[in-house]
Amino acid sequence: MDYQIYNLLEKKHKILCRMIDVLHLESSATDVHTLSQYLELNERSVQRYIHDLEELIDNFNTAFSAQLKLEYAKFKGVNLEFNGYTPYTLKNYLLENDITIMIFLDLIFDRVHSIQSYAREQYISESLVRSTIKRINQFAQEFNVQVKTKEPFFNGEEVNIRLCFFIFLWSLYKDRDWPFQFIAETKIYDSIDTFSTEADLYFSTIHKKQIAYLLAINILRFHKKYFIAKDPLWDDYINIIEFAGEKTHYFNGGMIARRRTVRM
Repeated sequence: MDYQIYNLLEKKHKILCRMIDVLHLESSATDVHTLSQYLELNERSVQRYIHDLEELIDNFNTAFSAQLKLEYAKFKGVNLEFNGYTPYTLKNYLLENDITIMIFLDLIFDRVHSIQSYAREQYISESLVRSTIKRINQFAQEFNVQVKTKEPFFNGEEVNIRLCFFIFLWSLYKDRDWPFQFIAETKIYDSIDTFSTEADLYFSTIHKKQIAYLLAINILRFHKKYFIAKDPLWDDYINIIEFAGEKTHYFNGGMIARRRTVRM
């Protein structure tokens, strides 16, 4: 897991991620004392987190009809069997249920209009939302972006905001499904292929995916009318949209992306 995402997690989820990694690396059962040394916790706290991990695995098994198995015997230790899954899959499930990750995603995808209404809709306290946004702000400050508790939630240069979104979304979803629900993935990739062919440039699979994320974020922000001021130095660069065609439909559901300039 990328350290940027790890640092966003609430304390319990950080510890569970570390515990999953330790149990995965150990070839046999790991006793509570050894876990307490790895996690730098007392043994009583470790036992509490073992029960939290057991609950997480039960929920995972129910959600995916999986058969992950956590065995815990007082004098033998703890053993975790993944049975066809990986630690990465289990940790991703944990991420999806972390309050900070959920709120950050809702802010990015414009699902938060006010702290008060969001707290009511999610059945959580306003103070929890505000404290979570403070944690997100610590992440965003690395990009000279400030996250506030009222619209516009993200403040700073638009270039930096888009970079912040890219780092977060890429770290979270690079090995998972396309996260941009209302942007047509196939059409984004078609545009990249067209540009690659016309410009006689080769992009590896990973580079294509990174470019696709960057394009999707640019389209997302443009559609919300957040713009990047034109820099005269860009005049020497290629307008990628000219290669894709001005009337390309990027949005699912029949919405048409207006002409925009994407600089690379």
